[in-house]
Order: sequence, then C-alpha cells, then structure tokens
Amino acid sequence: MTTQLQPCDFYANSSGEYTGEIANGLAHGNGEIQFKSSDSSLLFTGIFENGYPKSGKWLNKNIEITVEYNHTENKAQIINNKILVYSGQTKYYYYHGNGTLYNKYGKTLYNGEFKLGKYDGTGTLYNSKGQLLYEGQFKLGKYDGEGILYNSKGQIYQSGTFKKGILEGTHCKEYKNGKLFKVGKFVNGNLEGEGIILNPNGFKKDEGNFSKGALHGKGIRYDGYNFIKSDYFIYGVISGTFIHYGQFGRILRTGTMLDGKFMGYKFYYGHGSSYESKVAISDENGNFINHGFVFNNPQSKYYKYEYKDYGTYSKEFSYEPISSPIYEETPK
Repeated sequence: MTTQLQPCDFYANSSGEYTGEIANGLAHGNGEIQFKSSDSSLLFTGIFENGYPKSGKWLNKNIEITVEYNHTENKAQIINNKILVYSGQTKYYYYHGNGTLYNKYGKTLYNGEFKLGKYDGTGTLYNSKGQLLYEGQFKLGKYDGEGILYNSKGQIYQSGTFKKGILEGTHCKEYKNGKLFKVGKFVNGNLEGEGIILNPNGFKKDEGNFSKGALHGKGIRYDGYNFIKSDYFIYGVISGTFIHYGQFGRILRTGTMLDGKFMGYKFYYGHGSSYESKVAISDENGNFINHGFVFNNPQSKYYKYEYKDYGTYSKEFSYEPISSPIYEETPK
C-alpha cells in the first residue's frame, strides 16, 4: 500500500515506497519504506506517526542502525546496543547537518556540522577522555581550514590553516609545552619559507628562510643577544661564509664554514669605547695562525688591520642593524 509521507530530512528529498498502517491518509503505526535509489536494498522499518518516522531501524546488506526521531526539533537519536551514539540532524542513516556524536562511554566525541556521516563544516572534536582535541573547520572528516589543535594536556599544539588534517598555510603557529615554538609559513606540517623558531624562554633561536622545517638559504641563528648571519644555511647547517655579531650589532668574527665546521675565520676582541680590537686568524681547522690589531680611525670610519707577516689591510667600518632576539606578535 502506498500512502502519503510528510517531507522531512529523513527522506532527503528522495522518493520511497511505504507499506504499512495508515490513519487519515498518513503513515501511522507499523510500516516500512523501500527507497528507490542506486542502493535498492535500503530499507527503513519501524513505527510511524502522522506521516513521520518515529522509531525503527535502517537496514541494508551492511547496516542495522536503531533510530528514534523527534521531528518537532528536527532531530534524530541513533542508538547502538542501547547506547546513544548520535543526536542531531540526519539524511537517511547518515549524520547530516548539526549534531553531536558520542563515544561508548557517553562522552561527547564531536559536536558540530556533518555531511553524509563525516565531520564537515565547523565543529569541535574531543578525545576518548572527553578532552578538547580540535576546534575549527573540517572537510570530509579531516581538519581543513582555520583551526586549533590541542595536545593531551589541553595545551595548544598547532593553530592556523589546516589542509587534509595537516598544518599548511601562512601565519601558522606550533607550540611546545604550551609555549610558542614555531611561527611562519607551513607546508605539509613543516616550516617552509619565511619563519621563526623560538627557544623555551620565548626568544628567537632561528629566523629566516626554511625548508622542511630547517633554516635553508638566508638565515639568522641566535644565542642570546649574539647572532650569526649567513646566506648559506643548508637544512640548518652553515656551509659558506658567515658573520657573527654581538650585542648592538658589533662584529665578533667573520669566516667560512663547511657542513657546520669552521674552515677559517677572524676573531675580534673589543677594548673600550674606541673599539680598538685585537684580531686572531684561524686556519681551516680552527687553529689560530696569526694575531694583530685593529685600529679605529674615527675621521675616515676605517679600520686598519695590521698583521704580522700579512701586511696591512683597510676596510670601511660600520655597525650592522641590530637584530633583536625578542619575538613580538604582529597582526595578520
């Protein structure tokens, strides 16, 4: 017997053939609906009230789901082995629309938007203990869009833009033990491009261009208020020329490294406000091979380097711009 069915999310705008009890021309009492779709085995059987399904089971060759509907509030409750699994909007037997998914202990697992059974839209995800795991945007069941990911201690672990469950985008941040650790552009979960790594005290550790999470190309490595600049970082290791600065941008040493090992450098010792300095030159193994002095000529702003056995060398003197190790948040 075919009879009238009231339109609702339950039917998902698809036609179905009802067989069962009726009252006043509406499905009312025990009955079942065989849906006309690509899956011809899809069947709902249960109790209907005034044209709406009230409670019953979804059945096909792979599924048996118990459902209770509240069409006044446009909600359904899905129950498995007498345990509430889901409460919210549905489409067929899928979670679809706004709803709440529960774990086997009755704690909220997910609250937010669904699309055909998957997290899709804005929502909040919890772990098995009911602790906040992620809040933000989802797509096809994965973190996708703006969001915040938390660790097992409830501390922020990552924030920014996610793509298919992985942090990826500009202005992304990663935290360690609740403190900001990395900030910049992320690709596939790693710093890629301009970025900064901070130490546990919140001071900069590495700054510059990154590849696969390590300094690569131009970068600065900090040690308190001292820092090393080089255009030749290769995955976190210097292989090329560098300049080592002290506080206020004063040069401490210059030289060359290969795979992070010193291949020769000049080391400067400051003496007093006149910046009269002593110079030490090393060989490729880092052993000092010569010593001399540097004299500052305030009139010409030149240093005169006088080396024993090496003659005289002059170079224009200037301070480098100060590179502060203090990290300050800037608006997007």
